[in-house]
Amino acid sequence: MEKTVFRFYSAGAFRANAADLDARSAAGWNLKKPGCCRYTFERSDVRFRYGLDYCPGSFGEEERDRRKQAYAAAGWEPAGTTLTGWDFYRRPVTADDDGAPLPVPYTPEQEGVLASVGRWFWLRAAVVAAGIPPAAVAVVRQQSMAILALVYGAAILGCCLRLQQLHNRLR
Repeated sequence: MEKTVFRFYSAGAFRANAADLDARSAAGWNLKKPGCCRYTFERSDVRFRYGLDYCPGSFGEEERDRRKQAYAAAGWEPAGTTLTGWDFYRRPVTADDDGAPLPVPYTPEQEGVLASVGRWFWLRAAVVAAGIPPAAVAVVRQQSMAILALVYGAAILGCCLRLQQLHNRLR
């Protein structure tokens, strides 16, 4: 049996997301497939603890492999990945569960950066969405909208550069 849940978590709320997944697992629903806002769960008698790690493609495959090996060595198994760069991990809850977090913890500064990453990610998405209608009008009417295109391009470039700066601070 499966169910789909639509939930939005900001990047800085990764602990709340993990706590929600833990509570759902305690109720018998384990994560089958994570998403940006859409999660698929399956019914199971096995109870898991969940943890999340932010490792976008800009960090490189070597860094992602290093982290996966560290998690595997600590008993965590992959539970899915999102397009936004979040890796979900889980491990079975046992009677002698030590409650240890994921082996790559975040410093308070990095947690603040994660919150900023989430805001800039959604700002970039909003800028892209806001530019689509004027671009469609310009194409249909065959009008030159060079100034609008420059402003739009500069806004997207600014968001992308800021996200890259934040990613560099997380490495």
